[in-house]
Amino acid sequence: MISLLYISIGGALGAMFRYLISGIFFSGPKGILFCNLLGCFAIGIVFSLVNSKFNLSKDVINFFTIGFLGSFTTFSTFSLNIYQFYLDKQFLFIVIYLLSSILGGILLLIIGILLSDFIISK
Repeated sequence: MISLLYISIGGALGAMFRYLISGIFFSGPKGILFCNLLGCFAIGIVFSLVNSKFNLSKDVINFFTIGFLGSFTTFSTFSLNIYQFYLDKQFLFIVIYLLSSILGGILLLIIGILLSDFIISK
């Protein structure tokens, strides 16, 4: 139960930082791009610290990865997954994962828009 508290606090802070960066300091797609790239950099640091001599607790790791960076950007987790597939030498899965995530996301976005437009027009 305490893990959920860490994740929730991290998520609230990540969302606030995303709002501040993408809504105040930058506008539109530039802010989102900046958050996504900064999140990738940050999750790289967390990944390195987790795999180093530092003994970070699972709650601290979850605070930063699932909570803070999860709400700041999901792109960072996506990028970390790609890197982990690379480390596991799952090159075909990298291509499948990239294509299905990007094209699948766009396709489901379009389906969601069409479905909601259909429902609203009834």
